[in-house]
Amino acid sequence: MQNDNLDRLILSLEKKLLDSEARDYSRILPDLLDDEFIEFGSSGTIYSKADIIRLLTSSPAQHGEFLNFTVTRLSDDTVLARYEYRKMGKDGIQSRSLRSSIWRRSPQGWCILFHQGTLLP
Repeated sequence: MQNDNLDRLILSLEKKLLDSEARDYSRILPDLLDDEFIEFGSSGTIYSKADIIRLLTSSPAQHGEFLNFTVTRLSDDTVLARYEYRKMGKDGIQSRSLRSSIWRRSPQGWCILFHQGTLLP
């Protein structure tokens, strides 16, 4: 797969994780999250696949901007996505975070293996 196509695919998968449609269907999230998934949250909490599915299906969808999105190929079947995410809260205050994700290709498709978000001041 060419880099531009891979970049677009991984960006679309990242967006799908924040999309209310994906969150409404518990069958979609288990396919997007690798069985070995782990997240280091901005709060310092470590989340498992089950934790994230529970959190994402019970919280409202996020709407924000993905900025400076880049994908770096780590191997034929593994990539690192890095980007800044900006969202507006209900109170009108904008939050910004730096995010990184490792995606792994399996026979079923690309799944997120690791994610970390770091809040920016």
